Amino acid sequence: MLRRGGPVATGVAATVGLFAAGQLSATGIWAVRHWRPFSGMVGTGYDRLPLLRSLAAVLAVAGALAAVFCLTAMRRDGAWAGHNTGTQRWVASAAGAVVVVGLPVALLGGLSPITMLGTYTLLFGLPWGIALAATGWLRRDAAIAAGAMVTVSALTAIGWSSVHRTYWHSVFLHFLTIAVVAALATALRLRRPTRTL
Repeated sequence: MLRRGGPVATGVAATVGLFAAGQLSATGIWAVRHWRPFSGMVGTGYDRLPLLRSLAAVLAVAGALAAVFCLTAMRRDGAWAGHNTGTQRWVASAAGAVVVVGLPVALLGGLSPITMLGTYTLLFGLPWGIALAATGWLRRDAAIAAGAMVTVSALTAIGWSSVHRTYWHSVFLHFLTIAVVAALATALRLRRPTRTL
């Protein structure tokens, strides 16, 4: 007997939320340490430094909590119950490891300055690499959502830096595209017939 796949929007939304929240938490961690030197260099916000660092800490904690909630929702929804082969998981994990280690080095063109290497690893290498590695372990629609997160995030970062768009324009484009791709992934999953006894 065939039936339509059950509702999976929760798993897709939680997958998108997990990696978005992880990157926001990483941004907050970075901002706690870098608001002072940034303010000193540009002369902006130095008189509000305690408030800015406190808000960055709130962002880091809120992002981490949101990631935990999303991870819990993914487990309940069965998003981690992907029927992938060992080869698929190995390839995805290897690709993720390459991004975590190789992307920061590629962006810097080397291993120095070491502080910037840590920055690129925290803000880009780890979130994108972990999301790529996870695609080998997730259900098909959730894997598409995770892959879309990496792709859209990377394209948005490149586009923002190259054409000097405002930050909010970049964020809006980022999440709008993710929402569209996540909706498509959900629709594709719902259209796939599943076999029941």
